[in-house]
Amino acid sequence: MVQTLPNIVLVVCDTLGAKHMSLYGYERRTTPNLERLVEEVGFTVYTNCYTTSCWTSPAHASLFTGLYPGEHGVHEGNMCLAGNFMTLPELLEWCGYTTIGISCNLLIDVLTGFGKGFDVFHSIGGRLIFSESDPYVRALGRFVSENSRSNWDRIRNSIGWCIRNQKLAPLLKKTANKLYKKLVLSKRGVRINSTPFTKKALLVAKKEIRRAEKPFFVFLNLMQTHHNYNPPHGFRHVWSSKSSPYKGSSQDFLNHYYKGPYPDEAIDYFRDLYDEEVLFLDHCLARFTREILYSDAGDNTLIIITSDHGEHFGEDGHYGHILSLGDAVTKVPLMVRFPGGSCDVKGSLVQINDIVATLMDVVDCPVPPPTSSVSFVSSNRRSKALMEIIKPERWLSKMKDSEFKRHISKGPFQREIKGGSPSESDKQVS
Repeated sequence: MVQTLPNIVLVVCDTLGAKHMSLYGYERRTTPNLERLVEEVGFTVYTNCYTTSCWTSPAHASLFTGLYPGEHGVHEGNMCLAGNFMTLPELLEWCGYTTIGISCNLLIDVLTGFGKGFDVFHSIGGRLIFSESDPYVRALGRFVSENSRSNWDRIRNSIGWCIRNQKLAPLLKKTANKLYKKLVLSKRGVRINSTPFTKKALLVAKKEIRRAEKPFFVFLNLMQTHHNYNPPHGFRHVWSSKSSPYKGSSQDFLNHYYKGPYPDEAIDYFRDLYDEEVLFLDHCLARFTREILYSDAGDNTLIIITSDHGEHFGEDGHYGHILSLGDAVTKVPLMVRFPGGSCDVKGSLVQINDIVATLMDVVDCPVPPPTSSVSFVSSNRRSKALMEIIKPERWLSKMKDSEFKRHISKGPFQREIKGGSPSESDKQVS
């Protein structure tokens, strides 16, 4: 235990896969600033880190609770974190921390149950109209998800649930939220152009850090590398073609499954745009990190940079981040700058839910972490990593291509990675 509690900054780069970072060996120089930062301020780079699922809500729930999706119950049929779980910000608040949440992703919000334990929570990327964590709204969603295979089933089951329970408000709330997301947030929100939201989130984080009582914990979700890929001026066309015939095409990964696979040329173009987003994010993260560490309390600050999941660009026929637990989606970056700073590279197996046990060790929290979270600053080592897709039928039921559906449904939706002694991954990251 350190003598003075360190400030903690946890940055989740939504949809950033380790595979697309030159820090992790990618052939394109997408992360030159982070590579310099590793040696400059002393980051430990973990080269064998996995998430627990393939999309935002279950992965963040694991990050906040230390649990696997099958344990915390956030999955394709339920995007809300239940209130009976002890969360990381809540634990740190009990340990004396000022807790600040900043999210560009509306799935990670007070209204979806992820605000528990935060003194302040900023929803930068937009907010739903009604709370999805309301018990009746959750009950309706769970019933419809578990008993519906078509849009007609969903309508019929929603109405039937309301009649049986004599409650119409949950259906009206869910309908209003769905329409608001489709008609408003999808037209002008963070998924259209993430750059202004990234800039605003980082600005808010710096302001909150300057005025926060110490020690502070800041959680930050950035959506820069989530589709739609729209890199800003100065970073666009580093790799993408100005004359691509797919310029302006829909990048929605659902279309790849529901309407027909994208051509290889389209996926290659989307990959180019994604890599340019990574390049811009690299610029932002390095600047933000330096500003924190070179401030008054910087040396006693622990900074974690990681991701909730990555992205497929044609691997095994996939695009986006559903219906697969392959490395392109589940292998994520993890960089930790411990107080004082020490440049190191570790190849031991870790998962993002291990961050809970790790921070509990660092602050000497008396509450024991769940057994599914293994501190990577202790002598214990993770024997295996577990990734899950709990309700794949949410996606499968919408597919029009029955042959593709059969092919996907035969695949595993739970994957284990066996641990072992680090070898090749325990070398200097260039």
